[in-house]
Formats: sequence, C-alpha cells, structure tokens
Amino acid sequence: MKLNVPVIEWNPEACRGYNPATGMLTELGSPSEVLLQLGRPGKIAVALGRGQTFLKQTRLPQVSKEDSLALLKFRLSEMFPVDSDDLAYDIVLTDDVNSEGRLVLVVAAKAQTVRQCKSVFKEAGSSVTSVLPVALGSSAIIDSESAAAVVVQKSAEGVTFDVIEHGQVAYARVAQRVETANSITQEISRTLATAKLPTAEIIAAGGIEYPEANRHIGENSLIGLCEQTNLPNLQLPEDVVKMTTGRVIRSRQ
Repeated sequence: MKLNVPVIEWNPEACRGYNPATGMLTELGSPSEVLLQLGRPGKIAVALGRGQTFLKQTRLPQVSKEDSLALLKFRLSEMFPVDSDDLAYDIVLTDDVNSEGRLVLVVAAKAQTVRQCKSVFKEAGSSVTSVLPVALGSSAIIDSESAAAVVVQKSAEGVTFDVIEHGQVAYARVAQRVETANSITQEISRTLATAKLPTAEIIAAGGIEYPEANRHIGENSLIGLCEQTNLPNLQLPEDVVKMTTGRVIRSRQ
C-alpha cells in the first residue's frame, strides 16, 4: 500500500498534516484546524504516534499475508501488553528469510484508539482510508547504509527515537520532558539498550537541534511515510476475522 491522500499525524496533544501532492506540511493544531490547512480533503490517512502504537519483529512461516495474520492472532497477547481481542494490527513482510521463517514487522495499536481516530475525523468531515504508525516513515528519510541508526525527532508527544536496522524500523519510543542535548543523549542510550544495540548512527531529523548527531536531515517521518510502498493498514479485530474467514470459504469452493 502507498499513501496517495493527505496524511495526518494524530496525537492526543495535537495533530499535524502533510499533503504529498503539494508538499505542504501543516502547523500543529486540532483535527479541524489541520484539515482546514490541508483544504478539507474528503479522504485522509492517519499516522499514529509512538505512544499509541506497538512494533515488534518476529519470524513466521512463509505463508500468505492472510494466513500470517491468522497465525498472529494467537500470539499477540504474548507480544504486546494488550489482549489480542482489543488490538488492531497488521504486518509488514520483509525479504529476510532463513531456516526459522520470514522476518515480519508486526504493528499494532489498541482497537479503541483506531476507532476513536476514525470517529474524530469523520466528525470533522473526512473519511479515514488507512491507519498506521508514523514511525515507519523514518526508514525512508535517512538514506543510510549503516547497519543500525537511531532517528531523533520532535513531535507533539515529545522527542521520538526510531531504531532502523538494515533498512527497516525495528523499534520506536517517545520520551517526554527531554529539553537538552544531554537528556537526548541519555534517551538515546536507553533506546540502544532496549533495542540491544551496542552502537548506531545517530540522525537528527525534522529540524531538531542536537549537535552530537552524526547527521542532520530536514525531512521528518510523516513525510517519509508518503515515500514508501510497503505500508501496513491497522485492521480491527472484526475485520481480521472477516478477512481470514472469507479466505477459508473461498479455499473450500
């Protein structure tokens, strides 16, 4: 899936939007304010912040995406701190295959969060065509050959840290009340420890001031989302059931 509609990063604190057709990045504001800045589009995509989403890599047998989603249904509660019946989720298939199966990135959010964001924007006049984690856009903006990188940015929810391994987002987190270069350095150390990485290229993105970074780039992950093609769309539990049930019925015909 590739985004061909305006995308809005939605956080409880504030929103910001980006229109890939015009290159316009809005100011922070309420859903209605951001939609107004974008020209009141009828359809949008919603990108959820790091504090609202879960990311985890795992290996699955080399089966179809529909079958992979069905297999994951029984493992979600072990992977994330939310019951599987209360999660909206999807996967990103990678080309990394070994004897243990294919490496996939599992992305998830509370189902209530997905329902809420769709309701909020419906009331504001726009239909939500897809919901996905904004952190996934970081892999598209860094243009790095490093085995590992940490992309540091500012957002409405705080300072964010996205870990990129071999071109894929592997882990993402947000830290609040991070206001100095020293505090950013401390949070980078925590991020690397959690990701079990000894070191990584540090990239400051989206205009954040961090002199210790190895590189600085102007784009942010919201813009990066619109540069990718292999994007997920968080599926509500009832939608996954319909999808997998329909596949079983078709296979029996």
